[in-house]
Amino acid sequence: MPAAPVADFQSMVYGFARQSSGTVTIDSVPGEGTAVTLYLPRASEGTVRGRESLSQIEIMRGKVERILVVEDDGDVRDQAVNLLLTLGYHVHPTESGQAALKILSEEPPRPALHR
Repeated sequence: MPAAPVADFQSMVYGFARQSSGTVTIDSVPGEGTAVTLYLPRASEGTVRGRESLSQIEIMRGKVERILVVEDDGDVRDQAVNLLLTLGYHVHPTESGQAALKILSEEPPRPALHR
């Protein structure tokens, strides 16, 4: 199986951290899982926006996006899936990295459509 999905994830996280003047650590233990820690600088007072209620914030809703949720804990996976479905996303849940790689090999991701 190709390791491209993992490499893509790592480069996206690393790029976001660098763009935000932060850093990232990725610790992986075979058979136990991976921990990604993202360190971001504290915002200065001049950049902090006023608090807004949820009714004032436009919540991004899914239209045609598909999300592959990979989580071995069934309760956590169900919560994530239910939230994403509520927001209108097409969700494909799976319980392991192996299962996710099989899904990706059978049905490659489509490019994101920008709104």
